[in-house]
Amino acid sequence: MTRRVVEGFVAPQDGPLTEAERGWVEIIRVICFDGVPRPSLEPVQALRDALDHQRRLRGRRGR
Repeated sequence: MTRRVVEGFVAPQDGPLTEAERGWVEIIRVICFDGVPRPSLEPVQALRDALDHQRRLRGRRGR
């Protein structure tokens, strides 16, 4: 399988971004006031923890 690299980031799938993916990019830009920094370990872990927390909450409510 060929993986696409976008400025040092390996995309999980080949092809253009979906509407949902574009929406997430816009949210990240808003959160970072259009100054999106390079990913580093600490913010990536914090984001992953927040998303995992939301998944656990949804699981408790039955989605």
